[in-house]
Amino acid sequence: MSVLSLTLGAKRISLNMMRAASIALFSSSTTATLAQDSLALTGPAPDAAVSSEVLRQSGGATATYVLRPTFAEEFNNAPIDPLVWSHQMHRRFFDQAGVDINKVDTRVFGNQQALGMDPSFEGTTGAPLGLNPFLYHDSELRITATWLPEGVIPDMLGSNVVNGMSYDLMTGIVASWPGFEQQHGFFEIRAKLPQGQGVWPAFWLVSKAPWPAGGEIDVLEAVRNKIHHTIHWEGVDGTHLSVSGNTNVPGFTGRFHNFGVLWTPAHITFYVDRVATGSVANPGFETPMYLVANLGIGGDWPGPVNPDVLPVTMNIDWIRAYEITDRIVD
Repeated sequence: MSVLSLTLGAKRISLNMMRAASIALFSSSTTATLAQDSLALTGPAPDAAVSSEVLRQSGGATATYVLRPTFAEEFNNAPIDPLVWSHQMHRRFFDQAGVDINKVDTRVFGNQQALGMDPSFEGTTGAPLGLNPFLYHDSELRITATWLPEGVIPDMLGSNVVNGMSYDLMTGIVASWPGFEQQHGFFEIRAKLPQGQGVWPAFWLVSKAPWPAGGEIDVLEAVRNKIHHTIHWEGVDGTHLSVSGNTNVPGFTGRFHNFGVLWTPAHITFYVDRVATGSVANPGFETPMYLVANLGIGGDWPGPVNPDVLPVTMNIDWIRAYEITDRIVD
């Protein structure tokens, strides 16, 4: 049983829908590796009837999308390029203000319990504090969430309180601004995910335009032993709207899996291991988005973190993007 939900403004509606064990919208046998690392991926045909209100399987017409690589970060045992990646959001997420790299308010998400740190963060000291949740090892990026070292909190802002929240944990985020953003295409991460009470690993796309008007595509959020996919946008009356769905992926914490999204002018289709898990009509996302991967800790959705699960680590093998070069209606 798959539980889907639709949020209209402040109202959330839960829907139950039967699904096959494989959760396959389209047969995975149609996915193939092409020359020059291109891909062929099956998704809804441009005129397929896909709901605008529910993320679900569709029996409509399909098309094969030919994809060409545009971006690849393989995390080959070296720090990421600062001209491509940042360790914080491009603005304070809720009031749209700009970035000060030595402030923590671009390093928090809502009421989560951990701050996104990196070795260059200086806080109030004028020198890097050396807080490093990142490890490059075996061609992976490993993001670890753990406790802040004793005595470091006063060096951050003179206090561990930001926007009324107190913080004593650190975690990490990688965001592909200012180096890469793209409109439409296929976006994918290969990762091994942690789980536990209050643990919230995620991979998502977001626009630099004001939120939620610019849109957000949550390719992966692993909460309470399920994989969640969500899109967020702004309604005509200025309200925040979202459509979300979830699925079971057996063993997602024990091995690497691929999590991706195909974003076309007509549809948004989510994939696990290149098997589609559901589609929704594109609500009007026509602004380039950049890529974000982070290990969230705590918050309203997953609940407070269980201290016994810390430290926890998110392993990322790679992050890639493709443009759509052709489509063939099946």
